[in-house]
Amino acid sequence: MAIVIDRPVSDNHLIDALLAGFTKNNSVLPANSDYDAETIVLLNDNYPLFSENNDTLIEAEAEQAAGVDLAKAAFTAASDIATSFLKIFKEGTTTGAFANSELVYFRMSRTKPVLPIIQSEADLNRVCGYIATGDAARVLAGGNPMLLPTAAQVAAKFLSFTLKTANKALLIEAADTARGTLDTQRGIVLPLVLDMWDQTEFKGRKLSRPTMRVRSGTWGCIYKTIKEPTAITVQVLDALTNAPIIGATVRIGKSKLAGGKGGVKAQADAHGNVELETDTVGATFINAEMIAYNDNELAIIIVSEIPGSYIIRLTKTPPPIG
Repeated sequence: MAIVIDRPVSDNHLIDALLAGFTKNNSVLPANSDYDAETIVLLNDNYPLFSENNDTLIEAEAEQAAGVDLAKAAFTAASDIATSFLKIFKEGTTTGAFANSELVYFRMSRTKPVLPIIQSEADLNRVCGYIATGDAARVLAGGNPMLLPTAAQVAAKFLSFTLKTANKALLIEAADTARGTLDTQRGIVLPLVLDMWDQTEFKGRKLSRPTMRVRSGTWGCIYKTIKEPTAITVQVLDALTNAPIIGATVRIGKSKLAGGKGGVKAQADAHGNVELETDTVGATFINAEMIAYNDNELAIIIVSEIPGSYIIRLTKTPPPIG
């Protein structure tokens, strides 16, 4: 077994875990500390600012997400009303409400008018521009006004989209600024925290595991037990001659005869030996196979971290009859 510090993957989690213990025990640090005074002073000076910057980033990212959602909704609303405007106008040219020649005001063909596809902000800007300028020119030339929806209603939805998109950009910029500020502060605080973890580990290196866990856990430093793989040695021999079978494939895993697949495997060396390491514990199988031989397997029981040595014999495949 190996005893190692279980350090969280997230830097923020790492800092918060240790600092929770640091804050809790701050009153006893001057008299009984696992850490040097310089580290403690630097952490006291920098952690409050780090914590404040972290809160600022969380708030900025939440506002950014809300702003992005509002901009998306505004895009959909403006796209829908613009498409509806052109669709109704196109249908009106077939009923006589509008002249077929008026389609050109909206950049549509008089013979085969096709509604524009709005997939991007550029598409929306272009189509809404056609509607604003085209409908004004069309009515000025004597065309009947569109009533539902009107060009003014399309313009209002487009303005809402424009404003929300501009606000989204500001919120993204604010979140990026907050993220950069926090990254700078993290570069100061994280090395201090890691140093405190290292000092905790050094102080507790001679303690028994339960005591070490309690002592280091006070400071947010958690120890865990790591299970080492178990070494298994297998020799593959010819069942008749006891000669080593060079190149035989040996696998540890579920019974191959019962359809099992996978598991660690390796090829036998010049002495028929194979050395494997496995995390498997308990009942399992050793499978061996080689061209011109019948497959064979052994049922074994693996005890964690206790090496095992086995011999498995293969019989040659009978030659074809006739």
